[in-house]
Amino acid sequence: MIPKLPRNWSSPTFFVLFLCSGPRRPDDFATQVEAYGHEAGLQIKCLCVDPKADSHWDLFKPECRTELADLLAKGRIIGALASPPCSTVTRVRHRPLYADSHGPRPLRSRESPWTWLPSRTPKENRSCLVGSLLALICIGLLGDIGSAGGWTCFEHPADPGKPPYPSFHRFDRS
Repeated sequence: MIPKLPRNWSSPTFFVLFLCSGPRRPDDFATQVEAYGHEAGLQIKCLCVDPKADSHWDLFKPECRTELADLLAKGRIIGALASPPCSTVTRVRHRPLYADSHGPRPLRSRESPWTWLPSRTPKENRSCLVGSLLALICIGLLGDIGSAGGWTCFEHPADPGKPPYPSFHRFDRS
C-alpha cells in the first residue's frame, strides 16, 4: 500500500528521520524504510540523525536543527522515529538482577523523571542531562512533523505505571 502524502508535499525525494539512531546496522529501521519506499515506487531516504551515524547530524548543533526545519518547511520530511537514549530510565536500574546483586544504580525517580537523583556522579548527571535534552528535542521535532501531516513515533520503554520506575511517558501525578 502506498502511503498517503499531504497535497502540498510535491518533492520527488522524501525523507524519514531516524532520530538518535546510532550507527547504521543491517536490517535496521532505516534500511526497512528505504526498502519499503523502493517497493512502493517512492524515492525515500532515511536520515539517521545521530553523530554516531554521521557527525553532521548532531541534534545539539543549532545548524543541524535548522537544516531539519528547512527540510520540513519544504515538505521533504514525511515521517520520523525518535529513539532517545533510555539507559538512564531503564527498569533494570531499579531491580535486582540476581539474588545477590543489583543492576546499575537508579539515576531518576518516578516523581521527577526529567531530572536526576541527588548524590550522583558528574558522569551520571551528564548522562541524565543528555538523555533529557535529546528526548525533549525529539518530542519537539515530532510535534513539528506531526503538525505538518507527517507520521511520527516516539520509541521508549513503556511506563510500568508504578513506583519506583521513572518514565518519559508519565504525564500524571500518580
